[in-house]
Amino acid sequence: MPKKNESVPLNVRLANVTNQFKTPGIVRTAFEYQDLIGIEILIHFFRDSSLYNCVELECLDPRVGHLDDIVATRADGSLELIQVKFTVDPDKHPLSWDWLMEAKPKGTSLLQKWLISLTSVKALGQLRSARLLTNRRPDVEFQRSLREGLVDLTLLSRRRKRAVEAQLGGALAANSFFANFKFAHSEQMFDDLEIRLKGEIVPSDTDTEGWLLLRQEARRWATRKQAPEPDGKIRHHHLVQIITKKRPKPIPQNFEIPSAYSLPDPRFHDQFMRRVRTASSRISILWGTPGKGKSTYLSFLVQALAKQDIPVVRHTIFSRLTIQLRIAFLSQISPIRFYGKWHHNALTLSEGSKRSPINSASGLPLAARTSQVTGSHSWFWSTVWTTSGASA
Repeated sequence: MPKKNESVPLNVRLANVTNQFKTPGIVRTAFEYQDLIGIEILIHFFRDSSLYNCVELECLDPRVGHLDDIVATRADGSLELIQVKFTVDPDKHPLSWDWLMEAKPKGTSLLQKWLISLTSVKALGQLRSARLLTNRRPDVEFQRSLREGLVDLTLLSRRRKRAVEAQLGGALAANSFFANFKFAHSEQMFDDLEIRLKGEIVPSDTDTEGWLLLRQEARRWATRKQAPEPDGKIRHHHLVQIITKKRPKPIPQNFEIPSAYSLPDPRFHDQFMRRVRTASSRISILWGTPGKGKSTYLSFLVQALAKQDIPVVRHTIFSRLTIQLRIAFLSQISPIRFYGKWHHNALTLSEGSKRSPINSASGLPLAARTSQVTGSHSWFWSTVWTTSGASA
């Protein structure tokens, strides 16, 4: 990961860049490249739910140290650690011993950082694999030392071998590190990688909107603490919610009633109208499976109330696509005071302080709070509030 005052100067060279990237865009592209590598791992996880328990982008667990870009946890608790390094010009900036061993006078090199982190994870008995993944191409010297992605120190010159062992704390420590750390090089450049990954799920599993949503969520997961909620660990169900062609769509505020619409149950409608007008109950919940016509009925109800000169406000909220929740408010003008909160994947309401009257504006944060929701529900605060939601 490009980090301030540390690895950015090492893996993305800002000076003398003769390529298609603007100088300020190089670091940004490095982070996005890391997101794409993370997405590649997530696509594998999407295809095989048994592959991992969870995946973390920019892992905050101090135990993994400098091997924190992508951490995938297997079912047995063992860890796959992937560190990503990007350069805009692989020809000018190769995968080389000089680059890997470069360090400031009082600093540590990439090899030293990775050795410390790898040793820590190994001591916990949790290491499954560790590797560098980069679009850099190895120079001749480094290429000669590789055997199936692992470094063989016996293939180095005496001078280089002594320098590597000295930097890593001796021959034993160096051999142990290189026996457990792989170097995957010559990965695709940014545009080619993005095109390939998009082609792996579009159009087979999702559409372009789904791909863009996956890119957006990967960026959020990599930059926000505890994202995805509640612990920052990406699980299979998070991916299933995104990589699909069946994401719920926002419904318009003026959701039209079909010309041929007829009430499925006039008796129910009469009972519900009485419930709203007489305030026999402050809260009503309409439940139904997807496509049963909850939103259409809501529009019909708005018209019916308006015809009786009952002031009413309707507002539909569509939260993030990953939440798969639609909520619509119907509110008579006279306010009711209560608190609302999400609790265990459900919306619970209770009467509360007089300090917070709820209206169509102040009610928005209440509905916008996020939670994983399954099934399909329409929420009605009848008499004063009426809400409708659906998940698919």
